[in-house]
Amino acid sequence: MKKLYLDGYALPEKVDDLMISHYLVHPDLRSSTAAELLRITPPKTPMDLHQFLASMLDGMEELQADMEKQLEEQGMLSLYREIEVPLIPVLAAIEQEGFKVDQEALDEQDEFI
Repeated sequence: MKKLYLDGYALPEKVDDLMISHYLVHPDLRSSTAAELLRITPPKTPMDLHQFLASMLDGMEELQADMEKQLEEQGMLSLYREIEVPLIPVLAAIEQEGFKVDQEALDEQDEFI
């Protein structure tokens, strides 16, 4: 989702993020891509890309529904919906625009610590 936003696409009104929901349910597991979560091997040739993308979309929808069910069972669905999801466009905008760092203040804090 973030990648689409950073590439200039507008976010849809209803946003979900499989990586965030998966992290909330399984904070001890680290997966860096949706393909890893879905255990789908990326295609070796461009001709296989269509099938790969179709498998990804089907799997992501199913896995997201499962993650939301688990979030509900663990009492974290409101955390996901009310805090995590609204932060997606905010954090993506910060990544896209960047932010300034006061190096002098940062150095002072470094000395303090």
